[in-house]
Amino acid sequence: MQNVVPLMPGFIPVVRDDAYIASKHTIRGKQVVKRLAQGLEAHVFDDGIDLGVLEQEVWTKGTYQGRVGTGHRAAFDRFIWRSPVAIGRRIQAGRPDLPLYWVEIKGKMVKGKWLYHLVPRPRPAGP
Repeated sequence: MQNVVPLMPGFIPVVRDDAYIASKHTIRGKQVVKRLAQGLEAHVFDDGIDLGVLEQEVWTKGTYQGRVGTGHRAAFDRFIWRSPVAIGRRIQAGRPDLPLYWVEIKGKMVKGKWLYHLVPRPRPAGP
């Protein structure tokens, strides 16, 4: 399911990609399961985290980072906020879990819409 903000005259539609968030950033997500099976790390939100609340915190208290990095990474606008409590964890077989406090909204234009998702992070994105 996607959270869609209606199109208003002079504005572009904004869509939160909940399916992508579930696949890439939840413990039972398809992409997470695949990465862990390959011995790679995954950044996941803790069960029970309210993404709507986190998103609101980023929009009201967060900071716009702009477009960070090079190549495909530079295509995304990024907004970041640090929670006072852990909101997720970095997991990888053979390593202790690392609590994650940063929430990033990462988005770009796709077919006339600004498509974005939330990401739990260990720190703001860097170059």
